[in-house]
Order: sequence, then structure tokens, then C-alpha cells
Amino acid sequence: MAIRGYAGWPAFCHFHARLKSRVAADELFTQLDGTHVSVDGSDWRVEVFSVIDEPERRWLQIALDGGARRVLTIRLSQTEGARQIVRQISTWLVDPSSTRNVLQRVA
Repeated sequence: MAIRGYAGWPAFCHFHARLKSRVAADELFTQLDGTHVSVDGSDWRVEVFSVIDEPERRWLQIALDGGARRVLTIRLSQTEGARQIVRQISTWLVDPSSTRNVLQRVA
């Protein structure tokens, strides 16, 4: 279904900002695997184990290799991209209690 209208319709349409496209699981895997995250002077390399889709959510299983190894499972929406996930990881590294979507497992 195509939406047609005048060039200014996104500014006029209040729900446009909520419309997001789904990020394919294999694309997300490729974008994140090997990514480097720097937080408070520490560098971490992201190793993706899996991206698992369910009807209402997505699960991302990763390891962070840096000063120590961290193994995480992150609950996501299927519209969240690599940039948003890296922000969540960075936030979690600064304060692990700051997000409820990140579950840590002992490596």
C-alpha cells in the first residue's frame, strides 16, 4: 500500500514518527558483529551469538570482549537498529541497573 500526498505530509501527519520499518535479523547480526564500543576509557568488541525473533519482540545474544568478558541477552523491538542497540549497550556499561532490557549472564 502506497501513501500518496503532498510533499509536506510527514510534518502534517502526527503518527508518522511512530512508523518504523522492521530491521531484518541477519542484517542486524552483520551490522553489530565486530562493532567496537568505547565507554569511559574502556574499549569493547561486540560478538553476536544470535538474533531471535518472536511475534512481539526480538532477543539479541552477545558477548562484550574488553577488560573483562560480559555475556548479555537484550530484549528489543524488531525496529531497533544497530545504532540504537549500541546506545543501549553503552548505557548499560556505564550503569548496569539503568536498563531493564539487558540481562547479564556470567561468562
